[in-house]
Amino acid sequence: TPESNAFKFSIGLIFDHEITETYYLSTGLIFVPKYVGFNAGVEQEYVGDTTYAGNPMETYRLNYLQIPVSLKLFTNEIQPDMRIYFQVGMAPEIRVFSEPVEEDYDLITEYKNIDATILGGAGVEYRAGINTTLFAGFTYQRGLSNVVKVESFGFQEELFIRNTVVSFDLGIKF
Repeated sequence: TPESNAFKFSIGLIFDHEITETYYLSTGLIFVPKYVGFNAGVEQEYVGDTTYAGNPMETYRLNYLQIPVSLKLFTNEIQPDMRIYFQVGMAPEIRVFSEPVEEDYDLITEYKNIDATILGGAGVEYRAGINTTLFAGFTYQRGLSNVVKVESFGFQEELFIRNTVVSFDLGIKF
């Protein structure tokens, strides 16, 4: 429902290119499933002499391929083989799939094929071997544009939806 959050798993490849010892250019290709849910705001519907109570709830699944481009800033080692990083950048996204969860109302006919998000994050890396690094962190992503392309309901105001993603990142780098 729109009042709750959806828990999803993303998967992908990340490439960190060293610029200096503490500055890295980070990019990759990530499959990101998203969930859009909203309430159309109709409290009652009158049909003849009968009143139907209800709020048209719409939920959609959207899947994107994301190509993040960011700058990772690393601290010096806080413990042997362990560093903290901070990350800032953008992530262009290409929609690869969208569908309504339930086709009760079909208020949105089509979503835009391209979206962009800004991202910021922080985490920790641990060098577990010569060529192996484990990392964990948090990332916040906020959509920059409206993802709705065509709506079919005729809302009084333009329907404007931007996705927000808060993620817990776990990975291994070789």
